[in-house]
Amino acid sequence: MSGPIGPRFYLDEDVEVGLVRAAVLVGADLLSVRDAGMRGRGDEEQLAFAAREQRALLTHNIDHFTTLHGRYQHDGRAHWGIVTARRLPIADLARRLGRVATLMTADALRNNLIPLELFRDDETAILVAHAYLPPQA
Repeated sequence: MSGPIGPRFYLDEDVEVGLVRAAVLVGADLLSVRDAGMRGRGDEEQLAFAAREQRALLTHNIDHFTTLHGRYQHDGRAHWGIVTARRLPIADLARRLGRVATLMTADALRNNLIPLELFRDDETAILVAHAYLPPQA
């Protein structure tokens, strides 16, 4: 199953909604928990929703979603990616997310857990994105 070419993102409840406005400026497609009508739902339900919507989930809740990613792998379930981020100013998060949106495909994010920290600068982001490219046939 092939999804959208460019990654689309779903903001977990713990990520500041102001990132949605900033992300538009850097070319990222973001949907917030609030805009999706999913406030107050558990982590498992949030990831399942993101998977149904073919969106990578962006979260500050690193420990819980790392564990959840492991469970998905163990159970053979698919998701469209989990991007974990330390708390940073919105401008920094938006810049890094813009690099992910520009350099990665939805398929490259699929079923991967990727720290947003790896996209802190252009040079590192290019190397990371290249590492996630699917092998050429």
